[in-house]
Amino acid sequence: MTVPTVSDAVSVPPVTVHAAAVPTAATPADTMSGWNSKLLSWLGFGAELGSGDGDGPGSSPQMWAALGLVRRDLSGRPGARITASPASTSDPVDPATTAAPAVAGLTSKAVTASAASAIAIGDIWLFGDGTAEHPDGGILFGNGYSWTAETCTGGIACTGGNGGIFGNGGSGYNGGNGGAAGWFGRGGDGGAGVLGVDAGAGGHGGSGGLFTGTGGNGGAGAAAASAMGNGGNGGNGGNVGMLSVFGVGGAGGTGGAGGTGVSGDSASLAGGSGADGTTGGSGGAGGHGGNGSVIFGSGGNGGAGGVGGAGGNGGAG
Repeated sequence: MTVPTVSDAVSVPPVTVHAAAVPTAATPADTMSGWNSKLLSWLGFGAELGSGDGDGPGSSPQMWAALGLVRRDLSGRPGARITASPASTSDPVDPATTAAPAVAGLTSKAVTASAASAIAIGDIWLFGDGTAEHPDGGILFGNGYSWTAETCTGGIACTGGNGGIFGNGGSGYNGGNGGAAGWFGRGGDGGAGVLGVDAGAGGHGGSGGLFTGTGGNGGAGAAAASAMGNGGNGGNGGNVGMLSVFGVGGAGGTGGAGGTGVSGDSASLAGGSGADGTTGGSGGAGGHGGNGSVIFGSGGNGGAGGVGGAGGNGGAG
């Protein structure tokens, strides 16, 4: 038997296998102009709101109108700023998925987003006055909600709702601050102070419209309810808008009255002197008036200080 050698083997040429290129999602080009980018930056949003080819959240006229109102004061009140998130384009591609269903899915999402933007943007209203459940008014037209004894319960301060671009701020309650107006409107008044909430201080008035409108008045401080107690401070009047052409600052709130002093004890021995009465409580400070427009307007009047409590009567001898 002849043993085969290496030279008898069949030579097989090497085969080169080219790996298929993995499709990657194309990165959309940033089509936002420099002016729009600066505007969004000034309004406090990132550049993603203005990018895309018309399906992005910044392409609808309602969103551009809504962006104009985010300059209002939102600190410490209901209705936080909503940041829109761009749709993700980094989802992995499934090789087993055909092209047709993927295109249909993208089209459905685009149509849904476009239809939703014509009615509302997230939880932001476009039209209508605020309510107790949604204190801020419509982003375009609407007044902020003004709280009442029926709706502001539980011994807490309630801040008035913010107005829309065309709308007034709502009034606060239980020492809550007034809401801010949008572009054109009056700031809401601060609520009168109540005992047990922020030392009885009155709420500050809301800011007037960005371009025109007066500031809201500060709320009055609460009067002391106990002997020798101090009255609450009045709230500050609201300022006019930063770019206001005409507007008057809100008036400061009046300070609360101080409590009456305690009477002194009578003498325990015949011919002895009675004890002195105690000093009455201090009245609360009046609130500062709001700043007026530097072009046409004036600052608001400061609030009057609260009356100090009368001293207690001396004890009988």
